[in-house]
Amino acid sequence: MKKSLCLALLLLSPASATKLELPTFLRTVKDIRSGKLSSPQQPYWFNPMVLLPTEAPALQDNANAYARWGERRSTFSELAIWRTTNGKAIIGVNTAFPPRAACGDYPCGPTAAFIAWNGTQYVAPPEDTELIAGSCANALATDLPLSTADKRLYAAAQARLRTYRPYLRDPNSTPRSMCIFPQHGTTITVAVLNTDVVFAHQDTILPLYYYTFDKVKGTFTATPKP
Repeated sequence: MKKSLCLALLLLSPASATKLELPTFLRTVKDIRSGKLSSPQQPYWFNPMVLLPTEAPALQDNANAYARWGERRSTFSELAIWRTTNGKAIIGVNTAFPPRAACGDYPCGPTAAFIAWNGTQYVAPPEDTELIAGSCANALATDLPLSTADKRLYAAAQARLRTYRPYLRDPNSTPRSMCIFPQHGTTITVAVLNTDVVFAHQDTILPLYYYTFDKVKGTFTATPKP
C-alpha cells in the first residue's frame, strides 16, 4: 500500500473523524518523521513539525490533550489541542527558548505554531492563531496600527509589568515574552519570559494578558483577564 494512501486512510479513520486525540496526533508526527507516512507538503505542517521535539514528552496528559517537554522554569515546549463543539480541533505547539544569535529569531526564540483538524483531515489553522504566535514572540509589539481594544489590552499589560519589576533580572528594560499553553482549561497565557525573571522566581508565571477560546466558534480572543 502506498504511503500516501496510508496517510489518507489515517486521516479518514472513524476514530479520528469525531474527536482528535493527543496520542493520534503524536503517532502521526512520529510516522511522518520515520517515513512510514509521506511527509505532508502543505506549508501549515512545517512550523509545528519544526517546533515539536523529537523525543518523548516529559509529561503527556491524554485526558486533557496536553504534552510538555522540559520544565517551565527553563527551556520547554508544549503541545495542546483545543476542541470545538462540532468535532473540529486546533493543535498548537509552543516553545520557550532564550533567543540565540546563531539561529536567528525562529524557531529558537519564544514562538508558537498551529495546525487545524476539520473532523476528517488536517487543514490550515485559523488566522487568529497568527496573532497568538506574534504575542508569544513579542507580547507588546507596537509596530502595527493598534485598535482601541488593543490599546486597552497593552495598557493593562504595561500596568502589570510595572508591578513585576522586583522579579525581573533587569527592572530597567522591557522583558521578553513567552506563552503558556493550558493543561487544564482552554486559556492561553501571554507572560514574561521565564529566563528574564530572577532565578528564585523563574517558576512563577507573570501574566501580561490572555487568549480565551470560544468552543462554538473555534476562535481565540485577546483579553486582559482570563
